[in-house]
Amino acid sequence: MRNFKNTFLALLLASTSAIAAEDKGLSFKLDGVFDFNTVMRKQDKPAANLSANNDTFVFNSGANVNVKVSNELDGIKYGANIVLLTTAKGKTTPGYNGSYLFIESDDFGKVEFGSPFDAATKMQIDGNENAVAASGACWAGVVDSNPSGAYGFDINIFDFYLSNFNSKNLVTTKRETSRKISYYTPLMAGLKFGISFIPDSTNSGAFDSDEVDSYSSREVKYVDQDNVKKYNIRYGVTNAFAIGASYENQIDEAIAFKISATGEYGKALQQAFLAKPDDAEYQIDPNVAAAPAEGQPKLKSATLEGDYKIKDLLTYNVGATLAYGDFALSTSYGNLNQSFTSKALDGDNRDTYFYGAAAAYAQGPIGVSLTYLAGSSKKNVFNSIALGTEYKFMPGLITYAEVGYAWGSGKGQIINEEKTEMAAPSDQKFSGIAGVLGLKVKF
Repeated sequence: MRNFKNTFLALLLASTSAIAAEDKGLSFKLDGVFDFNTVMRKQDKPAANLSANNDTFVFNSGANVNVKVSNELDGIKYGANIVLLTTAKGKTTPGYNGSYLFIESDDFGKVEFGSPFDAATKMQIDGNENAVAASGACWAGVVDSNPSGAYGFDINIFDFYLSNFNSKNLVTTKRETSRKISYYTPLMAGLKFGISFIPDSTNSGAFDSDEVDSYSSREVKYVDQDNVKKYNIRYGVTNAFAIGASYENQIDEAIAFKISATGEYGKALQQAFLAKPDDAEYQIDPNVAAAPAEGQPKLKSATLEGDYKIKDLLTYNVGATLAYGDFALSTSYGNLNQSFTSKALDGDNRDTYFYGAAAAYAQGPIGVSLTYLAGSSKKNVFNSIALGTEYKFMPGLITYAEVGYAWGSGKGQIINEEKTEMAAPSDQKFSGIAGVLGLKVKF
């Protein structure tokens, strides 16, 4: 065994030296971003503060650093993109998340191996594609969309699954997206195609696939007999595909457009219906999941059955952009269908869709945009409009500001203070104003 290790190391060192001696094209590229901003909000009786002890404004900061190592030989470029984790809040955008190695050429296209964002995300066009500042989303996570804490009231905006599965934990756990293989064709007469294959969405690299944190989850509350029970539905995807297709055309020096269609498909993991443990012990309710056989130990997870079985992943998005001189327009529509929902837990209204549009103007170092985003999740609707601007003091140094107004309505169920019964679904409305003022450095 020792001889094998020594031989392997010797061959590795020899091959590395040979490549270095044969080709001088090895290159290193370091890029990253640091963003500091102040977020403010004006809303009547929000359920939660912006930070633990402040309800009106908060300071935020985020950072990301990538190292790209590449080489080129006989028209084939190969290398790796490595994300360096920081102590500041990380970015979860396609350009700043995911370590992977790649091989590409003008003839066969590009192949990626590792944890990059998938083809559907990279090729997707959103309604806020051309927006500046916070891209019209300064209100997201700032305006409280569920101030009464009603069960069954939630909204969703441009949040697909395979790209940022368990996306709320990508930052807090300093994880990357799931491991995958992706292929992109060369650009052929304006056309380009991409596809990603993900065997197991819970295999993200930060956790083992059987750990609870490797799954996405959502909380469910319902009344059973005389107690309100709380559960976390854990879900994931196996043998999933993310696909994308785009077409772009430069009509003349001033006019250009691009359209794209992307989608996701995968087999839902009918993984678990976990009760939240009040006594540090998981309980599986036989009414909603397969109960353990008599005499067997209590399970930490169980397969959902019947009407509680969650739907497979199936989503799509279509979008377009148009550039005319210093002006740019973008629009899109996305649909999550009934992915990861069940009739018993979510009722008959299980569809989620969203759409948006943005108009932008850029002249020299100044950029301005107006964005409208809206959607419906299980017939809970939201709308938002935002005005943003940014100014580039010098290369890589940008200051920006955005103000937005968001409002919505829907139905939700309220649990009484004694937690013994759940009221019939009732109407709920929310609205609020949010603003962000920030400074960003890109290098």
